[in-house]
Amino acid sequence: MNGCNWSTAEKLMCDEMLGSLSRWLRLAGYDVLYLRKMDDNDVIRYSVDEGRSPITRE
Repeated sequence: MNGCNWSTAEKLMCDEMLGSLSRWLRLAGYDVLYLRKMDDNDVIRYSVDEGRSPITRE
């Protein structure tokens, strides 16, 4: 079976412009954090603190 290795799955964070993408990524099994009303500095801070890769449209 060719599936996702959950122990090493990528942790992601989507900015407020990517709500739809964050839903699709969750459905695909990814660990996605999506918070609205955050400025760029907050996105960077959350990403670093939680070890997440930021995805942004900016």
